[in-house]
Amino acid sequence: MTPLIEIHHVDVKGGDGTVILVKDQDAAGAVVFSVLIDAGVARGGLRLKQYVAGLGLTNPFDVLIASHYHDDHMAGIVPCDFNFKQLVDIGGYTSTAEPTRFDPVNGTGLGNSTPTYIGLYRRYVAGRMAGGSTRLPIPFLDKANWTATESGALLPNAVKMTPLEIPLGASGITLRCYCAGGVVPIGTADAAQNVAKVQKDGKGRALDPNDLSLAWLLQWGDFSYLTSGDLSGDPDKTAYYFLEKALLDALTGTGGPLAGKTLTVLKAPHHGSERSTYDKIDDTTPGFLARLQPDAIIVSCNTSKQVPHPAFLQRVTDHCAGRAKKPAVLFVSDMYYAPSSDRTPLVAGLAAAGVTPAENVVTEADGSVQNLATSALVVKRYAGGALPAEAQPAADATVFRDGYRIQILTGRVTKDSKEVVARGVNYVWKFAIPASFATSIRLGFQALAADMIKWRTADGTADPAPGLDYIRACYPAIGLLLGADPTTTAAAIITQLQGYFDAQYTLASPTAPNYSVGSDSDRSLTMDERETLYNALVRNRYQFLLNSRVNPNFMRLASVAEWNPVTADPHYVPPPPPPQGTTSRKRKALAISNL
Repeated sequence: MTPLIEIHHVDVKGGDGTVILVKDQDAAGAVVFSVLIDAGVARGGLRLKQYVAGLGLTNPFDVLIASHYHDDHMAGIVPCDFNFKQLVDIGGYTSTAEPTRFDPVNGTGLGNSTPTYIGLYRRYVAGRMAGGSTRLPIPFLDKANWTATESGALLPNAVKMTPLEIPLGASGITLRCYCAGGVVPIGTADAAQNVAKVQKDGKGRALDPNDLSLAWLLQWGDFSYLTSGDLSGDPDKTAYYFLEKALLDALTGTGGPLAGKTLTVLKAPHHGSERSTYDKIDDTTPGFLARLQPDAIIVSCNTSKQVPHPAFLQRVTDHCAGRAKKPAVLFVSDMYYAPSSDRTPLVAGLAAAGVTPAENVVTEADGSVQNLATSALVVKRYAGGALPAEAQPAADATVFRDGYRIQILTGRVTKDSKEVVARGVNYVWKFAIPASFATSIRLGFQALAADMIKWRTADGTADPAPGLDYIRACYPAIGLLLGADPTTTAAAIITQLQGYFDAQYTLASPTAPNYSVGSDSDRSLTMDERETLYNALVRNRYQFLLNSRVNPNFMRLASVAEWNPVTADPHYVPPPPPPQGTTSRKRKALAISNL
């Protein structure tokens, strides 16, 4: 067996979704082991499902990992509806399919309420386990391996205080969990390994699910990859606790797997928040990046939650400036910052310095920055670190590093002989037209245009204006139109969208309800116009519902020959405009959630 590993960081529209595949080059690249870590928000999970289908992965995942119990990491697991052989999460719930409940020593951090997505997740897990899936427990996290003393301290069973190790088949590649549920095991009987409890006893604040995130180190020879969910790195413990330092002590300290080594690839914790990837504490306590010295950093963005944060971007900038060999810094999941944003010059600076490739982050003519075309970032490592030219698949760009590569996959609209197809590199959306343009696609454009006018009206003269910012980010050509003429009507927006569609597609025949497009090299639309059309066909929720009605297998809904979102769709709920008077962060989140 000659192994190849691929780590797919998928655009799940906020949150995280990571697919790890081990392939055998001697068997035509057949997948021999697969891992899924998180699946994003619910709608991101549907996107992930399409992406995985494009990979041709038909077998169950060997391991499914839920890093922690937050919706932007696990709500998408249920819509994906993947089969899996083994599950790793922090437990804390009763399942009829498990004879013994797995209880984590520090609880689940959920507080007194159980969100709907948690209930759905638990039922999903129970169903899979009833079908033969099993739990892979984390011994150092198991409450049964900790003994309470009269003083209230918890003493661990030293034998159980070792990382959970998962061999990825017979490849020689290992995945080890070095932190879970607030515990960082170091193989002793020291109560301090329960880092979260020690810090909580001193602070008194409840644990957040982020504090309880699972941290995993993948190793294969001199290649290493670290992913840690939303693990907290808050030295002041003002919003979260401070788990990152204990994790790095275990990884880089004497006898640790990274002692005397540098990290190859880091997936930035907590999407690059201000309270992760901690800065140096004093002159004798270096910061997170200085200790790991990653060769590449992958940042999973979430514009609605305003991450990555300027503090994180500044730390990355400073770290890169201090190194002769610059790391590669790449961004996945939607990121858009207007010219006035305090993040914009920092992201643009990374791009200008060549740290972030132009194929990943674009600085627009108006000064804004965005990565909206990126659908996935794929880290690939071949046996021995060799990078055979013949193994290079189609990709929009490739960043070559020492012994591995990172492929930047982007989305685009291309042709199909029978149907309108919006195609990303590894996922395909097809729009078979049920009747005519006027009674199908145009309805989606109408509903989308009406929403754009509502967002603009709700924004008023507010600064920032989240509705307009979202339009500029996802529908840049319409953003330019609204910017040039603030009185633009919904009818004018519809005309513009239909114009883009007509420029790209033609009716196959007067009787055949299908559209086709010319060759990829024959494109009359600008990049902004193509991005606008792509999102108007794929990401606007009205077209999404239309597609589900035309193709009932996609969301398992009854087929409807003619679809009107207002009169014919029982699921249609007109989104309210973002209310005035709320904070900009809440308004922006509401505006985007209405899509």
